[in-house]
Amino acid sequence: MQLDIVHYLAAHADRLLGAQADAPISTLDLYGPPGQRADTIVSVDPNAPTLLAFDYMLGAGVSGAPVVSPQGELVANLSVSDLRCIQPEHLGVLALPVAEFLALLHRTTYLGYSQGGSKSKDHPFFAGSPGSGHRSSEAEVSAAAAADAVRLITVTPNTTLREVLHQLGDNRIHRLYCVDPNVEGSCAGLVGVVTPTDVLCWLAGVPRLPPPPPSHSAIFRVSSVPPPTPTSTPLSNSGATTPQQIVS
Repeated sequence: MQLDIVHYLAAHADRLLGAQADAPISTLDLYGPPGQRADTIVSVDPNAPTLLAFDYMLGAGVSGAPVVSPQGELVANLSVSDLRCIQPEHLGVLALPVAEFLALLHRTTYLGYSQGGSKSKDHPFFAGSPGSGHRSSEAEVSAAAAADAVRLITVTPNTTLREVLHQLGDNRIHRLYCVDPNVEGSCAGLVGVVTPTDVLCWLAGVPRLPPPPPSHSAIFRVSSVPPPTPTSTPLSNSGATTPQQIVS
């Protein structure tokens, strides 16, 4: 539903958003001013057990997190939607490292983990489940299809709202990671995350509440999110009220 609204906004941006459609997202506070919350983004170690990763995301109050290599490279996205077809008999796969779990799930390669080299490649969870939608039960998928399934799309602080709407709506994704390699202290250059919820809250003038602070830390790069500085500004009929936003 959210993505359908975002797609409609993208198709009618000039009429519904006016000049705001071509405003950089850094001026709209859709992810926070550059560098303000660069050290508060929840990120997952690719070598961490997948179960612990999801447990930490739950404790951090987020439904998705970027997977960042030890070298600081943004390599993938881990989301609760990756579990939508899991059954009790499948829980053993959550002991796999995050990178291997995602490589098998999307039939691609992450940091040396691949379907061909994994002992878990024939596990029923990865072989395909009824209604999975995003996985095929066939033995092979094309490289192009695999690449398309795991696209990790990023934006910058200078990306316009119009572009963000198109990226979210056209690609049917729920997270755009905002990257600014010039920001010191950030993880993989990450300075924020833009979601359909962020866009719709901005449009409605509804401030977002920060998620609860993480309940534990261990091997994950994370810190609690401080309350954002109010920057809401009423707009004319050509735009909407800009609310406070948080990294979700």
